[in-house]
Amino acid sequence: EEGFYLQEEGARYYLQAIENRPPEEYLRLSINEAGQLYYRLFKRGQPGEKQELTLFLEKEGGLSSKKVVLQPAYPGEYQEKFFESFTVKDIPVVTNRSFFSEGEQELDDFLESASRLREAPVGILDLRGHRGGSDYLAGEWIANYTEQSPALAACYSDLRTSTACKLMENRFRGDRNMLEQVRQRFAPREEGWSEMVYVPPEELESEGVLLVLVDNQVASAGESLIRLLMQVENVIFMGINTAGISHFGNVGLLHLPHSGLQVEMGVTLFFEPDLVFREGQGFEPDIWVDPTRALELGLIFLEKLIP
Repeated sequence: EEGFYLQEEGARYYLQAIENRPPEEYLRLSINEAGQLYYRLFKRGQPGEKQELTLFLEKEGGLSSKKVVLQPAYPGEYQEKFFESFTVKDIPVVTNRSFFSEGEQELDDFLESASRLREAPVGILDLRGHRGGSDYLAGEWIANYTEQSPALAACYSDLRTSTACKLMENRFRGDRNMLEQVRQRFAPREEGWSEMVYVPPEELESEGVLLVLVDNQVASAGESLIRLLMQVENVIFMGINTAGISHFGNVGLLHLPHSGLQVEMGVTLFFEPDLVFREGQGFEPDIWVDPTRALELGLIFLEKLIP
């Protein structure tokens, strides 16, 4: 209620402005090693780029300025493992790095992990490094977690040209059922685009607390899962902003005639229900932490949350 301040040697120095802008524009909620919430400075920049901010503080009855240098947040490196499930300090943890499964049993185990998390008072879903895949799996996992049928809230329009249809046919060559659906959905239209479809967000009930770990490698269908999780009660996101690769989907493909290289491109334009264009910026977490320490700090946070 009194404003934001820096604490140095027991004294509080209240922030009046940052870069001559309201402090709120550069502050994000975070957590320290003791499990205490606080605000940390943030500025969006290029990957690996240091950022300098000028703080204007109320100090000893007057204003003073202080320059601070922000260090870039780097994502971690993760094994290309579809799914893993384990327990730390009685807290169930599920990791998922993509929606590209190598077998039916592994896929079944992943979908079943949603039920395991649902039955726990608190749990962690680690999506750091998630490189996407099929939105279908995102919906199935959420359905198991909430025991409700989710809708992927979005506004979208399909590019309906002969080229777009051919790209999608190439994607599903050999799958008769999918080819029939593709030819119906992407049948060429004179206008080129389909009518815009709006699917409103829902409120999905959930009793337990789910902490979701994210970083700027989470992309595509990984962000579709986040879009669904944002509709679920008691879900908290921790890490840094996601990649922002979710506005162009239904990826078709072709092979270049001389090199034979495969080219993939989306033929559907998606927008969030709020119509904010997040390409390259992604979704912001609720609690900002160094993504390489997200699991460690997440466990501390949940231990503090539950008596």
